[in-house]
Amino acid sequence: MAGLTNDVCIVWPAIDMQEEGFDVQVVIDGGGSPTEIAEDVARKTWEAQGVRTTTISQFISEIIGSWASPEGEIAKPIVIEEVYSLLFK
Repeated sequence: MAGLTNDVCIVWPAIDMQEEGFDVQVVIDGGGSPTEIAEDVARKTWEAQGVRTTTISQFISEIIGSWASPEGEIAKPIVIEEVYSLLFK
């Protein structure tokens, strides 16, 4: 899951879905919170309920499975371009 704000839009829906039996991951850098404290509290709250925290890169890697696969070869330049554009703005 990802949303606009992790502390409001994500924390409670993620916990609700986990309680309903879904395997939930929050892509923490896919959204944010207005303060570092709000982000930390949200993360600790969902993790205490069994929701996993991941990042965009980790999530894509999990979906791809292997960067050496045909899908990985297609995704590599896209991921690299996006990550570098975020890091070096």
